[in-house]
Amino acid sequence: MAADPVLMARWLAKHRLPNAVWLAARKGGADVMIHLLRMGALSATDRAPILTPIGIAVRENLPEVVTYLLSRNDVRAC
Repeated sequence: MAADPVLMARWLAKHRLPNAVWLAARKGGADVMIHLLRMGALSATDRAPILTPIGIAVRENLPEVVTYLLSRNDVRAC
């Protein structure tokens, strides 16, 4: 996959749903995950197999993604 976070996010959105957010967090880091969410490929409440995107960001220790998701209106703290 490309090193460019935007290209990687686009590829994941096209070829790897519903695991795109999880793969972005694991393989691409915060930049790819944020680009993927900004593209609208998935909402912040869509679930990769088990966790929501915010849960994945916390688990993968990506504070930039957590901050980004908390700034959006579609994240709810349960």
